[in-house]
Amino acid sequence: MVHLTETERIIILTMFGLEDRMRTQHEVCVLFNETYPNRQPISQSVVSKTLKRFKETGHVKDIPKCGRPNVATNEDMRQGVLEEIIDNPHTSIRQLALNFDVTTGSIQNILKKEKQHPYKPALLQELSENDFDRRVQFCEEMMRRINDDLNFINKIIFSDEATFYLNGKVNRHNCRYWSAENPRWVIETHT
Repeated sequence: MVHLTETERIIILTMFGLEDRMRTQHEVCVLFNETYPNRQPISQSVVSKTLKRFKETGHVKDIPKCGRPNVATNEDMRQGVLEEIIDNPHTSIRQLALNFDVTTGSIQNILKKEKQHPYKPALLQELSENDFDRRVQFCEEMMRRINDDLNFINKIIFSDEATFYLNGKVNRHNCRYWSAENPRWVIETHT
């Protein structure tokens, strides 16, 4: 869809002419496209709608749209949301919506338009100094048992991965870091 500025609409009206020196809509369309070859060409329907708008309203300004205003286009709100994300990248969409008294969908639209993404932390096993020695010791013990009993591997039961926390649980579902680029956020956990 071609969007015209008010100046371009006025130019179309002047090209159309007055009473005894009027051009057809097709002629106005061709003349406008020849006069402005570097812009997206307009169609005859654009000329028709511009003339109709002028006859109905007496001006060429955009008619205010009905319905709720688009919050994502509110520059002050957009700027405020971005500043809050920069100040506290761990804040949630729900908290931002409460702070700005808008819906969570509006906040999501603003963040999406600004190419902000929520990143979850990667959990990394916290290792102590003697963990390395214990790993080597475990590998040596397994190798010894396999050498003693070639069927030893078949006696081991493997199950789905599960993590048990000794000092409290890290709930990654509620952890977010809003950023345009992945911050490679890591949380060391002791399991």
